[in-house]
Amino acid sequence: MMKKLLVAALLGSILLTSGCGSLRRAGKDLLVTAFSPGIVLYGAGTDGAVDAKNVQVGIDAGDAVQVFAFPFAFAYRVVDHTLSCAVHALDFAAFPFYAIAELHPDSNIQPLQIYKNTFFDQMGESEEKADAATGEGR
Repeated sequence: MMKKLLVAALLGSILLTSGCGSLRRAGKDLLVTAFSPGIVLYGAGTDGAVDAKNVQVGIDAGDAVQVFAFPFAFAYRVVDHTLSCAVHALDFAAFPFYAIAELHPDSNIQPLQIYKNTFFDQMGESEEKADAATGEGR
C-alpha cells in the first residue's frame, strides 16, 4: 500500500511540476503511438506512391516501371514509418526524464518533429519564420 502511494505521489509531482513542453511532447508521442497502425499504412501507401512516381520520372520510363517500383517503395516506407512510430513510443517512455529536465529554467523541451503539423505542434509559441529570399529570421 505504501509503495503504491509513493509511486502515485512521484507521478503526481512530475505531472504538477512539468511544464507545457514535456506534456506536449508526451501527448504527441502518445497520439502517434496510438494511431501507429494507421500512420504506417497510410504513410507507406502515400509515400510509396510518390516514390514510385519519382522512379518513373527519374528514369524517364512508362507506367509499368511505376507499377513495378511501388511494392518495393511501399515495403521500404513500411519499415521507415514503423521505425518512426517506434521512436515516438520509446520517447513516450522517457517522459518522466523530460519532465524532470524541464525543471531547469533554461530548458526548451519540444515535441519530436518526425511527423509535423499535429495538434501538439500548433500549441505554444509560434515558430520564427525565415525569409525565403535570404534565409534570415523575421
